Amino acid sequence: MADSIRERIVKNIISTLGNITTGNGYNTQMGNRVFRSLRRPLELNELPCVVVGEGKETPVDEQSFGFDRYYLELTVNGRSEFASGEDWISVGNKMLADIVKVIGTNATANGLAFDIWMKENQIGEAEEKVRAIGVDAVFVVDYRTAHLDPYT
Repeated sequence: MADSIRERIVKNIISTLGNITTGNGYNTQMGNRVFRSLRRPLELNELPCVVVGEGKETPVDEQSFGFDRYYLELTVNGRSEFASGEDWISVGNKMLADIVKVIGTNATANGLAFDIWMKENQIGEAEEKVRAIGVDAVFVVDYRTAHLDPYT
């Protein structure tokens, strides 16, 4: 059976995040490694990278005219190293900007979603010992399916 619309949206966003490279005009190379729902600690040799996690999905309570509407939360975590003496907040801001910009280039997941917007974000504390920084952004995906049919 084909993937559900939700699954196709997540795969599409993962693919889009893969575009975050300096060769594509971004400030970082996080798109070289994009993981889905990673359940283990990252290794330093896996940085920079992006990890996509699925959060809660909320049905939108509105009168249905043959469709169901959902808000799906996706957490996008960017991770990278920074050089000794480098301003880690500046690195974090570049990482966050790259994530927001690339999501904005495909804010309907190639027509699978009605809209995508950022709910919240934060730049984590730097880990000075290993010179690593993380940023987190939560995006909400507004999408629709046929009534009680997640595949259509």
